[in-house]
Amino acid sequence: MNDETLTTDRAEALILAFGADPVRWPEEEREALQQCIDANPQLRELLTSEQALDTVLAASRVQPTLSVAQVLAHTASHTAQPSPKGTEEGVGLVEAFLDWLCFGGRQTVWRSGLVAGVALAVGVGCGTQLPQEEDWSISEQYVFAPIEGGERDG
Repeated sequence: MNDETLTTDRAEALILAFGADPVRWPEEEREALQQCIDANPQLRELLTSEQALDTVLAASRVQPTLSVAQVLAHTASHTAQPSPKGTEEGVGLVEAFLDWLCFGGRQTVWRSGLVAGVALAVGVGCGTQLPQEEDWSISEQYVFAPIEGGERDG
């Protein structure tokens, strides 16, 4: 690739994407990019600003104290083990109630049906609390009344 085929816009995009270090530039465009920079003062100015940015980024680089392998090893050794039957360690209030309702069996067939039934009962209960009028505008006023009576400027 030569400098006639590398446009200024493409050279600028390459510098912005890969930084000022020529080692990071794509190998097949490295020579043409360097020629384009040598011929264009705007690209030289952009390269200078990118070198300053690279210096700042290199100076503020954080070195992690743990490696990925150490994190994975720690995670694998501390995975949640199922608690023995009869203990409620790490079990939320809702799950403890469902366990009690399903006679302590966390893997029972009835658990999913019970959850769906409770959700249905709550939905029906909430739905029957709305006024049953033919005119929906009254129902909408009932539903949105707390919003209208909210904050006031004063």
